[in-house]
Amino acid sequence: MTGDFHLKLLFILLSLLFAAQAWAGTITSFFNQRESVRFQEPYRGIKRYGDNFEDVIINRIMAAKEQVWLAVQEFNLPRIAEALALKKRAGVDVRVIIENMYNHKYSQLSDAELANMDDYLKEKYAEFLLLADRNHDGFAEVREKEQADALYILEKAGVPLIDDTADGSLGSGLMHHKFLVIDSKELITGSANFTLSGFFGDFSHSKSRGNSNSILHINDAQVASYFAEEFLIMWGSPLAQNGGQYSRFGASKPYRGPKFFRLADGTSITVQFSPFSSTVPWHKTTNGLIAKVLNSAKKSILFALFVLSEQQFADVMKLRQAAGVNISGLIDAGFAYQYYSEALDMLGLERPSYSCSYERGNNIWETPLQYIGTSRHAVGDKLHHKYGVVDGRYTIVGSHNWSKSANLSNDETLVVIDSEKVAQDYTQEFKRLSRRATWGVPQKLKETIEAEIKKCQNVATFEDPFFKRI
Repeated sequence: MTGDFHLKLLFILLSLLFAAQAWAGTITSFFNQRESVRFQEPYRGIKRYGDNFEDVIINRIMAAKEQVWLAVQEFNLPRIAEALALKKRAGVDVRVIIENMYNHKYSQLSDAELANMDDYLKEKYAEFLLLADRNHDGFAEVREKEQADALYILEKAGVPLIDDTADGSLGSGLMHHKFLVIDSKELITGSANFTLSGFFGDFSHSKSRGNSNSILHINDAQVASYFAEEFLIMWGSPLAQNGGQYSRFGASKPYRGPKFFRLADGTSITVQFSPFSSTVPWHKTTNGLIAKVLNSAKKSILFALFVLSEQQFADVMKLRQAAGVNISGLIDAGFAYQYYSEALDMLGLERPSYSCSYERGNNIWETPLQYIGTSRHAVGDKLHHKYGVVDGRYTIVGSHNWSKSANLSNDETLVVIDSEKVAQDYTQEFKRLSRRATWGVPQKLKETIEAEIKKCQNVATFEDPFFKRI
């Protein structure tokens, strides 16, 4: 892998001569399942549709002269790790923050540590072994493991890395950010974790092409510097090269309202970071900002979301529907019809939980939404987007799921972009997803809910306070 990677880097370095032309424009959007472009995936060699997120990111890392700061929930891509290691050895200030759940160097785990992993992390480890087995002999040798282990590659290069326990806590809800700051001048952010499943697909499923995701390259020093501030709040003292000194994660971070930026090309961007203390008025939070943009709709709202579980969003859109706004939405199939999903409200349904409880505040739509549903994906892949488009002009995007946890527990990024061009890109992605969509109430769901209601008829119903929110 290392030899092939350095040949690729030579090409990238030469291509930087044309960087000014390649990155013309202030904002560029990328979609890993876009149907208008093709690339060959570097790990499985598959020729497939989509933008190659990894090449975009490596290109910008290799252009860095002073600083590369990465905050991402999960990171397991060795080629990006190699690029970060090279820049670290070249004297660039490289730092990484991840979620503590994923702070594992898989190549270095002992048998005892592997045995104590939960089933979810064991699946992660099994996927890692498939990645590491470069010669496909069915066995990942020690050297192969170390070459495939992104966090081990960083450690060997001396790249400092912390997680959300660096502040002395057990961690925030989730360190769920997905952003990369280059020289405090450029920013890459979006919905994708820096993982096989986030970019390319699962090795354990041959038809998997990755979760549906987007990333944005924003070429603006004001915006990039603001993200660098967020990074340093989590990292701690700017001079603490190894992080942890005065780190703040979760609700211990200072409150910051929406920050407005006007870019050189006239595009405006509003940025806000979560989470918030429960004492902060809801309308001043990131969820409040999402609701404000939704409530501004005059003609249309469309959304593609991993999860929709915040009641106020459905309530706002119900009012906009009554005002004549056209609304359509897609939600990941794993979450769309859960009892806490607001898609049920929008479909005119209510579903009891496993304990026969009902979510407080359900607001069933008298006129069910016709175009709400799920989009088909290959086995192993998810609709991982977190975006909405309002009136073909405003795009709501970032790492921020439309949920309470994103608002009150997780370290998250929310970006609202006023740009018809960006809105067109995300609308085109919605059209792609729509061609694989199942709209309305599936017959199987009707039957399931009827059976659940019948089962719960003799059980006292109550509002369950222990909702698991994403």
